[in-house]
Amino acid sequence: NSEGVDTSLEVVLRVTSSQRPQAIIFSPVENTFYRAGEQLVYVGAATDPEDGDVNPMALKWRVQFQHENHYHPVLGPLTGIEEGVFDIPQTGELSDEVWYRFLLTATDQSGLSATAVRDVYPRKVNLQLQTKPLGLPIFADGTAYISPDTVVSVVGMFRQVSVPSVGSVGDSLYVFSHWSTGETANTQLIEAPDTNTALTAYYTAYHVEAGTGLLAKYYNPPTHVFDYWPEPSMTRIDSVVNFNWNDSSPNDSLLGNTHYMVRWEGFVRPDIDGDIVFQTFSDDGVRLWVNGQLLVNKWDYQAPKTWSSVPVSLEGGHFYPIKVAYFQAEGGAQCQLLWKINGGVDSMVIPTTNLYADPLDNKNIGDNILFDVFPNPVSDLLNIHFTLDTPERVTFRLVNALGQTVREYTDNYIVGRYEHTLHVGQLAAGVYFMHITYQGRSQTKRMEIVPW
Repeated sequence: NSEGVDTSLEVVLRVTSSQRPQAIIFSPVENTFYRAGEQLVYVGAATDPEDGDVNPMALKWRVQFQHENHYHPVLGPLTGIEEGVFDIPQTGELSDEVWYRFLLTATDQSGLSATAVRDVYPRKVNLQLQTKPLGLPIFADGTAYISPDTVVSVVGMFRQVSVPSVGSVGDSLYVFSHWSTGETANTQLIEAPDTNTALTAYYTAYHVEAGTGLLAKYYNPPTHVFDYWPEPSMTRIDSVVNFNWNDSSPNDSLLGNTHYMVRWEGFVRPDIDGDIVFQTFSDDGVRLWVNGQLLVNKWDYQAPKTWSSVPVSLEGGHFYPIKVAYFQAEGGAQCQLLWKINGGVDSMVIPTTNLYADPLDNKNIGDNILFDVFPNPVSDLLNIHFTLDTPERVTFRLVNALGQTVREYTDNYIVGRYEHTLHVGQLAAGVYFMHITYQGRSQTKRMEIVPW
């Protein structure tokens, strides 16, 4: 051509009068749909224009698992057979964009071959995942969805569905109760059914009392001396610990933009029994104590970072002392106090409803008396706090699990706030009940004594 002349390498071109054989797949038949967990029978044969029926030894079977735009070989090559059985697994790839491809290759005596192909597609089902109330997270095989949502599944596949044991919508707290199937474990392994199905996780609303927040003290320490706590420059109640001051000051008239400290103190009251992971997110240093135990100790310059405690087992409805210390050096300033309850996936800022500047705030358990005990669990000194708005004769009685009274104290009180300390270190470890009796009425607190 106009571009010039070129010569290829020498090749041998073979010309034959033979025709290729014809491979035929009898089963699965066209438009067959499969269900995971069942068996598919494959049957085939081949004929050749010159040789007639092709010997089964010249047949080769393969099965491919097709997934979107690629495939995985799952069977074969198998030679010397005209038929067999293929077991479809119920585990593995969970996408619904899958199918199986059966390939039968026949080779005649002259070496020519031909391949027949049969695709078998899955039957599919819609799994509607929802919670009651709506809006709580629900997980299918580790992927999070917000209720309600729908997952398309191959029929017969095993799917793991789970929900957190505790969730919140807005300011409301909910505790998992049961599934629409009647099962009560929050994680379920289900077999995708043949028909569209709604799977609902039912939650019970949990009564949440009104908290107050924590007592916050803000300090202007000498530059860079963050372990020295002078008199606070500002004291207030912070409803939550969830601050991002950036490069500004918590209070322009009382604190600078850098080199200040904050200490939040009070009590945390879980709504339910459970294992709680406490977390801090801060820039810069932070320390966290719960029930007298130092859980986070990152008192250093740092970029914004989350630190998590080990799980702490706490009893719902009881007050536990909590303290957060924070310092801001230079640059951005942030501090958050969070928790995850009973293995929950998402962290949340501890809400006002669970934080108290004083354990007696909003804790009215009688007409004339406010009453609480802490710490709980306790190993030595038990503090009994109570407030009276009328004069009363009050009896405190500590009872063990057998109903035996092990400590008792009675006295007359006028209006006011009181605190008693009770030594319980010599008592056997176990569950106890503190009864408070006044005007013939009795209120009880469950508590636990643990070994030193």
